[in-house]
Amino acid sequence: TRRSSDLFGLKETERGGKKYAYYYCRSRLSKGGCGNNVYIPADDLEAEIVNNCTKHLHQVAANNARSKNKDKTISSSIDEIQFQIDNIINNIGRGNNVVDNLLTSKLTVLQAKMDELKAKDKATRTMLNIDEITGMQAQLSTFSTLPISKQTSLMRCIIKNVCISKNSAINIQYNF
Repeated sequence: TRRSSDLFGLKETERGGKKYAYYYCRSRLSKGGCGNNVYIPADDLEAEIVNNCTKHLHQVAANNARSKNKDKTISSSIDEIQFQIDNIINNIGRGNNVVDNLLTSKLTVLQAKMDELKAKDKATRTMLNIDEITGMQAQLSTFSTLPISKQTSLMRCIIKNVCISKNSAINIQYNF
């Protein structure tokens, strides 16, 4: 069962003994400046959001699979650059000033490449793993049977923001 909430823009009403739930723009009440008078039946909006989230998770899983191949390339590039850096460090001081200056400039360039690769490597490692994605997909497949607290938690994990345009188009911003 739903609970009406001004925080989420959810209202329930009853007519002829039947309950109706719908979403509306909550900024209209809190800020007074929204001209969006769209009311969307809760079941319709929730089904559309669950459907969009399911598609999004499939896309994230596919992107993660492609990214795993890049991880191997990045990792081997980091190892190769580290090997070159170690060689340069071991050879600085063994030659004259001109050679040392060249080695130092090469070391600076390699270190910049290393920093860039490590940043890319860190970005790919912060992605969701397949188990997390699979778990969310499983919860979405049984979404309507989950307790409201689990539904809320799952949606907050996946969704950053949902906007409904005046023509009822749904725009979802995801957290990942």
